[in-house]
Amino acid sequence: MGATKVIVGLVLFILFSCFVSAVYSFDFEPIAVKRYQKVSRGFDTKELPVLDFVGLVKRHGYPAEEHKVTTPDGYRLRFHRIPGSPSKPKARGKPVVYIQHGILASSDMFVVAGPNKDLAFILADAGYDVWLGNGRGNTYSRSHVRLPSDSPEFWRFSFHEIAVYDVSSMINYILRKTNQRTVVYVAHSMGTTIGMVLLSTLPEFNEKISVVINMATIGNWKNPRNFMKLLRAFGLYIQVTLAAARIVEVFPQTLGGGQILNGTCRDGSLFQRFCTAAIQFVSGYDPDQLDTDLLVNGLAYFPAGGSTQTLTHFYQNMISGRLQMYDHGLVKNLFSYGRIVPPLYNLTNINVPLVLIYGKGDTVATTEDSLDLIRNLRNAKAESVPHRNFTHLDFIWAKDIKHLLHDRVLEIIQRSQLTTRIENL
Repeated sequence: MGATKVIVGLVLFILFSCFVSAVYSFDFEPIAVKRYQKVSRGFDTKELPVLDFVGLVKRHGYPAEEHKVTTPDGYRLRFHRIPGSPSKPKARGKPVVYIQHGILASSDMFVVAGPNKDLAFILADAGYDVWLGNGRGNTYSRSHVRLPSDSPEFWRFSFHEIAVYDVSSMINYILRKTNQRTVVYVAHSMGTTIGMVLLSTLPEFNEKISVVINMATIGNWKNPRNFMKLLRAFGLYIQVTLAAARIVEVFPQTLGGGQILNGTCRDGSLFQRFCTAAIQFVSGYDPDQLDTDLLVNGLAYFPAGGSTQTLTHFYQNMISGRLQMYDHGLVKNLFSYGRIVPPLYNLTNINVPLVLIYGKGDTVATTEDSLDLIRNLRNAKAESVPHRNFTHLDFIWAKDIKHLLHDRVLEIIQRSQLTTRIENL
């Protein structure tokens, strides 16, 4: 009965979104370059300023930089840096931390809440040189040397290409720029998948990453719950529908999308209950840590866009229950892999220390999947956030995130500078 109510709520929420988008004039063009923008109101919502990463950081008095790199296959990426803080100014020789966002997200996700809340600010305050990546196809990386972003060819990528081409290029750039030998790799959700794909496919990056901290790891997807369970059951129909409609890009960041989510999810909205129910059905149920004000602000920056092929790749892994390469079909698999079945990613190639942090209430990256994955990793350990209902979204915007998560992440990073023994991290 509870699941039925949530599904009804989801349907009503979607219908309402369609209604307001039809009645009011909203801008649904993807945001490719963002500076400060004030969104005009078609109906009663709170103020919705949209800042880019640099603006989100500098408003708090922290320095921020934007950097650019072109991948070997031609994608132009824009990614970000917080080189210091008001108490720890920019200086040479700082240890480097690289943060990788999850699916349909961007570097903005780690700076929306502000100092003493967001991990990027906390690390900058602790004296680290903080870099934040952006994968191809999101708000900051919608450009290619040859392909227009509205062409199907532009969107023929999944998390594999983001790992092997994008993250590898950004890390190499960072090491050259900072003259450091290694980075600390911190990731959430799909970012954890990307890190494991990178290290297993390009083992030389085990020498360029000193420690990996995975938050809400997506690896062996064997025990989906709630919304993920529905996706596994109906994913094939969704995949066929998207293919028939020739939809290659999903959920780009738009001003119109931000307006709708702001109007439906804010405090005082008649539809807030449906909005929070939908989010909790996907992420997990933890009302104690759900900050609705922060959620509304954050939804101006999420989703930030991605490819249909990325979703398809995750669906394939969900069906197989294994972390494997993309299934192109029999003929192309033979051409690409020399076999009809896609190979598994060889996780035994990962020898860098890896700490896997999971939430007991996370319905996307479940406890069971986290503990199952750890058995396939050579130099890793798993631990839970000390809160019984900690969800997938809580890893980004929980009310008590500093105490529950970020203090521990900082502790692991500091310990990794003294030891490489996984049991001592």
